[in-house]
Amino acid sequence: MSKEAVKRVLVTGAYGLIGNSVFTHLAARPERYEAFGTVRRELPSTRIEKGDFHLVPKERLRVADLGDIDAMRRAARGMQVIVHMA
Repeated sequence: MSKEAVKRVLVTGAYGLIGNSVFTHLAARPERYEAFGTVRRELPSTRIEKGDFHLVPKERLRVADLGDIDAMRRAARGMQVIVHMA
């Protein structure tokens, strides 16, 4: 049985209620996923309980508005999967 390659995954809305949960789930499995996140602003959703929020490391965080196609292209470059939660 061959070992699967680590997948590079971009989660949009990584500081939103669901997006942060998805990012955290993927990041906890580094043997399977290299998780990255995009955010519109570097503040967590007010709907996330303080103890439940997980910070995306700076080197894996992309600040980009979904309406800015060039910023989103840069954020998605090199990704194999995009999980759209924004």
